[in-house]
Amino acid sequence: MCKLSANKWTKVLDNAEEALPSMVFISHSSKDRETADAICAHLESAGIQCWIAPRDIEPGATWTIGIMQGLDACRALILVFSEHANNSDHVQREVAKAFSSGLAVIPFRIEDVLPDQSLSYFLDTVQWLDASAPPLQKHLGTLSERVKKLLVDETTRNEATHKPPKTLGPAKISVARLPITGSDVFGREEDLAFLDDAWANQHINVVTIVAWAGVGKSTLVNGWLGRMAAGHYRSAEFVFGWSFYRQGTRGEASSADEFVEAALAWFGDPDPRIGTAWEKGERLAKFIAHRRTLLVLDGLEPLQNPPGPQEGRLRDPSLQAFLRELAAFNSGLCVITTRLPIADLADHEHSSAPRRDLEQLSSDAGAKLLRALGVKGHEAELRSASDEFRGHCLALTLLGSYLTDAYNGDIRCRKEVSEHLSHDVRQGVHARKVMESYQAWLGEGPELSVLRMLGLFDRPADEKALKVLLKPPAIPGLTESLMDLSPSEWQMILARLRRARLLTGEDPHNPGHLDAHPLVREYFGEQLRDQQADAWKECNRRLHHYYRTLAPQLPNSLREMEPLFLAVICGCNAGLFREALHEVYIPRIQRGNVYFVANVLGARGALLTALAHFFEDGRWSSPVKMGVGAQRLTAEDQLFILMQAGLYLSSTRGFSTPEPRNCYERAEPLCHSLNRPVLLYSALMGQWRFSYIADKLSAALGVAHRVHSLAMEQNNSAVMIGACQALVSTLYYLGEFETARQYAMRGVQIWRSGGVQYNAEDLDAPAVVCLCYEALCQWHMGEIASCHPTMDEAISLAKELNEANSLAAALHFAAFLARYERNPAEVERLASDLIELSTHQNFAYWLACGAVSRGWARSASGDTAQGIAWMDDGIRDYRATGSILGVACWFVLQAEALHLANRTPEALGALREAEALAERTEERECFAELHRLRGVFLASIGADETQIEASFRAAIKIATEQKSTSLAKRAEASYAEYCRQKASGLGGHGFRLPLC
Repeated sequence: MCKLSANKWTKVLDNAEEALPSMVFISHSSKDRETADAICAHLESAGIQCWIAPRDIEPGATWTIGIMQGLDACRALILVFSEHANNSDHVQREVAKAFSSGLAVIPFRIEDVLPDQSLSYFLDTVQWLDASAPPLQKHLGTLSERVKKLLVDETTRNEATHKPPKTLGPAKISVARLPITGSDVFGREEDLAFLDDAWANQHINVVTIVAWAGVGKSTLVNGWLGRMAAGHYRSAEFVFGWSFYRQGTRGEASSADEFVEAALAWFGDPDPRIGTAWEKGERLAKFIAHRRTLLVLDGLEPLQNPPGPQEGRLRDPSLQAFLRELAAFNSGLCVITTRLPIADLADHEHSSAPRRDLEQLSSDAGAKLLRALGVKGHEAELRSASDEFRGHCLALTLLGSYLTDAYNGDIRCRKEVSEHLSHDVRQGVHARKVMESYQAWLGEGPELSVLRMLGLFDRPADEKALKVLLKPPAIPGLTESLMDLSPSEWQMILARLRRARLLTGEDPHNPGHLDAHPLVREYFGEQLRDQQADAWKECNRRLHHYYRTLAPQLPNSLREMEPLFLAVICGCNAGLFREALHEVYIPRIQRGNVYFVANVLGARGALLTALAHFFEDGRWSSPVKMGVGAQRLTAEDQLFILMQAGLYLSSTRGFSTPEPRNCYERAEPLCHSLNRPVLLYSALMGQWRFSYIADKLSAALGVAHRVHSLAMEQNNSAVMIGACQALVSTLYYLGEFETARQYAMRGVQIWRSGGVQYNAEDLDAPAVVCLCYEALCQWHMGEIASCHPTMDEAISLAKELNEANSLAAALHFAAFLARYERNPAEVERLASDLIELSTHQNFAYWLACGAVSRGWARSASGDTAQGIAWMDDGIRDYRATGSILGVACWFVLQAEALHLANRTPEALGALREAEALAERTEERECFAELHRLRGVFLASIGADETQIEASFRAAIKIATEQKSTSLAKRAEASYAEYCRQKASGLGGHGFRLPLC
């Protein structure tokens, strides 16, 4: 290859800048930010545009979306490689995205370390630049020359050398777990085109198809998959489908554990049991995202919160982590069907995770569907029928089959069904009305018996389970008409139900299995349970014993364990409560005190699925079922169930949800009557956490004092340090800093005495929390020199204990302290660390806290547009967790940012909102600052001086009462400056007072 002269080189570079997006993405750990900034400054001084976070993240964009947008705008990626980069999930995702997008990658090694397994997968074949020998400056010239040459090579590359990809089928395909639906798709041309476009668009990672039950979501996706299959799946390397309805659904207790374990195994994970739920979800996302995978998740709504404050949010932590990762980066596409929009993906709906609301069928499409089912009549009547049934796909399908069976397809005979219809289609009312008509037409006989048997199952019924129900003696009122049938007679019954579309077609992957649409199963299952209770119990008794024998005595995987979960569920449905608890759940599922499924398999969601059936109506807010006779649960049994439920609900859903509190409140009197002080401590701490985060602080303080009384009664140091944690946390937010400090010091003293070990069952380490609050109280008391070493000790202890939640708390409170000291650079550093940790651990609560702190730091540094946008997002996400504590403080910080953006009237509105909320929660930690800032803001707009002075005096009074020397001095300084400017006549139309 000929060499270019210097002039030609310059000319080529000039042309390249015009022809190409010349930005270079600088990927780095937040801990290497100083080095990354130096690299950026050098390259930009050499005329090379750079993209670097957080500087270039657009206002209003989340961190993940901002990063993806930055990568899309760049031509190359420089990896600032160090041990910190090795440990950064953000860096790994950025490198993976760069490779999948075809960006050139230049690893710039600043430490003498080797890449870990995840990074070496991408970097083993890439030429490195070694800058580990100081000084850094001598390596930067080499780097800029490498980048310039790379940009020129990219520009002058001969496009003719690009070869079209080979057309090959996927390496693996698994779609057997998707529902069986009809093959014809009517009136969905635009929806099919939407899916085609999503697959072809490299910037779209996840799509959700949203509609109520029976509208045709699964039929649409299956139809699209058929088109994809005809084209060899259009470059997909892997195709994997999963239905949460075919997995089994248990209302509010459903979990993703079975899906995650099965998918990890299928994609090649050596041990799907390893890791927390969040880690498993993230690991699965990495397996899928780095290869062009077509993933279909059908019927996700059992794992979402129902309509209400948390509507649509995923309850399962592994799925939260999994979908969050896929939305951020995915080489392929994940297609989801659900009845509710997924709130966790809301931030990505206008970028990488669009939502498609599936409409009801049009009049024309509905008429075509009816005609395809054999319905006869004038086109106008067919369209009218479609409109009467609101274009509901399942209802029209059942109607068409019913009219064909009962009335030779005459559309005019639909009146007996349609005249009773409701206008509410959300829960399949139209389909239920058709099923009622079908039921009357079929009459009591073998067909209805089969449908009611299927109502026992929340997944396809396998042949062996059906044989257990059909074996002699007959179950009165259910199986008499099905006894002694020949194989041909049995098949005739099934054929009739399939013609009626009440059964799905035969599954070629699972011959002998029977399935129906979830609405059909629900309808006939409710009938059996409510109208034939004895038959319902006998069926469940038989299934309980069948599933008990199906599993190994001590299963070692979730797949092996699944029959035991079913055995517990069926046992509870049959009233065999003690048998299910003492012969299955305790000895075989949890293996006594080993807590095998929770601690080894990490499948807490699956445990909740089973535990829910010990509660009335399967609801955590209901009492535990008692049972009768030999199956009656003892008080010890009830306490065990309540504590298990409280523990696993807390770990999967958080303490701001009411379900754990309900369990702990019911457990408390049992702890007293059975004299179980250790369990009483756990029950009280569970109640305290809910009150502290989501109720009035006076309620939380009352519970904290009860924990303290228990510790005194029992003379138990472990309980006492927990009581100190509860008391200091509550008192601090009540503004009682001096008393809070006393309990913080007491907790730290107990820990340092060495008499208490950290209990891994605790949500966080009490000693870390006590150290954090001691540092904050030291600042309030004016002991500035002491507060920093104390906070450093808290962070070090959290790292030493390897306790992620405690480390998140320590980083948050360290940012709190830096904010008190008006140090935005330190706040942003700590917030970045908190965001990185929380993203990895899926800590929604702490992630939101980090976003707000980062927004404040950005605003205080002069970038108010981006800062306010980040704060808005953080406050919204924080409130979405159900948390109330701290929101008033966030509003005060937001008000400060609004004032800096010259939006002072809005800032005053934010303070009013903060004050109103603080009054409701009794939160007084932020009151002194709230009144001081109100004085500053009012002064800036030239408000009435009596209002201004009243605000400053209130701030001084509150800070003095709270014994906060630092806040009192700050308020006095602001007031003094106001008085000085007023006396000197500098006010004009307002006074410019500093914020600190």
